[in-house]
Amino acid sequence: MTKRPLIDYVASKLMEASGGWFDLYQVRIGNSFGLYQALADNGPSTASELSLTTGLRESHLMPWLDRQVRAGFLERSGCAAGMRFRLANSVRDALL
Repeated sequence: MTKRPLIDYVASKLMEASGGWFDLYQVRIGNSFGLYQALADNGPSTASELSLTTGLRESHLMPWLDRQVRAGFLERSGCAAGMRFRLANSVRDALL
């Protein structure tokens, strides 16, 4: 009898748990640096606009913005050159 299915199951569960913790850490970043508040105050914004508003580098914001979209906290619209991000209505009150 092989242990491989059990190892795969445990590895999968650990990955799920670590993803959740990473999402929580990303939310902390959003709150600590005022990113959610800036999006709430200014409406849908590009990474460049958010950079100007918060003083953070656009190159640091893009990975955070992408992760927030994947987590369902932000919504993305527009094409690559003018991609805009906004708070998802479903989580807006909880994040502010």
